[in-house]
Amino acid sequence: MSQHVATRLGLGVSAARGLVRKLVQLQWLQRVGAVNRPEYRPGAFRQVVRRYTLAGLQEDGPWANDFAPCFDM
Repeated sequence: MSQHVATRLGLGVSAARGLVRKLVQLQWLQRVGAVNRPEYRPGAFRQVVRRYTLAGLQEDGPWANDFAPCFDM
């Protein structure tokens, strides 16, 4: 994740690592997995920004695609 953030934002890897760590502390990201191979998921304060066209939009589509996978139900 840090390498991707560094490339995307034009930062050094250590600066990107600090930014990712801060996002975990603020609960925008959730760190899971092994210490040496962490994986990141959306955290409690995640923000989903996505636009859907109204034509053909199913009522439950945004919930099923964007939110339901993040909950243990």
